[in-house]
Amino acid sequence: MLAKTHSYFAISSSSALMLATNILDNEADITGKLLIATSITLGSYTCSNLPDIDKKIPIIKHRTWTHTLWSILLIYAITAYHDNNPIFLNPLNDFLLHYFLIGSLIGYISHIAVDSFSPQSVPLIYPLLKNTRLPFPVLYTVGKMKSGTKIWKQISIILIIGGLIKCLIW
Repeated sequence: MLAKTHSYFAISSSSALMLATNILDNEADITGKLLIATSITLGSYTCSNLPDIDKKIPIIKHRTWTHTLWSILLIYAITAYHDNNPIFLNPLNDFLLHYFLIGSLIGYISHIAVDSFSPQSVPLIYPLLKNTRLPFPVLYTVGKMKSGTKIWKQISIILIIGGLIKCLIW
């Protein structure tokens, strides 16, 4: 899948989760809700292509360590560590970083999830099982699903608008 399609899919995933859960309901004012939504969306966008960093590191083969359950657990551990160890003196910055990290986790997981539907799939528990393909149907082949980016861009726009409406109404 193309990098921009991963980004749109991550934004769609984070927007859908914000609409489906009560994560925005804890904030009383519209400013707080918009700050949370923006932090989550930026986090998911920023980390949506992080698993493909292995393409730039010559000693790591693509879709090995960065596409595993272990890498997801590492991102989760960073998020959990931050919850217990604030790093900023300003509580608002820690508050926003918390939601940015949640979005980062969503973006990272969405990348691995969508790569699971490619012919190459992902070795989720690499190196324990190196060549095991997850039992998901092949939904796309890189370069052959030209409308994929357009579809996910449209879905992400619709979900973002839905999220804004939820912020304004609830």
